[in-house]
Amino acid sequence: MVKRTLVVFAALALLIVGLVPAASAAEGAADIEGAGTLWAKGSGVAVIDGGGTVWMAIDGNVTIVDRAGDARVWITGRSGAEEEMKTDSSVYNLTGFYGRIHVKGSDFEISADGRMRFRALGRGTVLLKGTGVYRTRSGFGRWTDTGTRLEIGAGTDAL
Repeated sequence: MVKRTLVVFAALALLIVGLVPAASAAEGAADIEGAGTLWAKGSGVAVIDGGGTVWMAIDGNVTIVDRAGDARVWITGRSGAEEEMKTDSSVYNLTGFYGRIHVKGSDFEISADGRMRFRALGRGTVLLKGTGVYRTRSGFGRWTDTGTRLEIGAGTDAL
């Protein structure tokens, strides 16, 4: 009897696991839940909204908004990039930027447009629109022209 119950529970678990990815694929955008580091590389638009740490190399435009007022932002640009503009104590606008960014905080948003690669660790959501690839502990995926949205729940370690 115990063996039969275990088999039924295993079959139900496989059915549920199989239905969730099918529903996400049918919507046209990938909603990924999982834990671990998010790594992405591509060209287009990336919007990272949440808390944690982000390391980014980019050739393009970037806006960083520190909503909690506790973010630490390191910016290293190459010659030829427009000088960093700090519009107030919590907003950074970088136009025509070519370099690296490191942001660490509890509640921020990074909007990037251009050619980039980044790694994020924390919690929140990421929208990837354009052409590229991403990887989480859950698996691999591609950026789409219509937008790929990654949602990582609180209590996990992936942004």
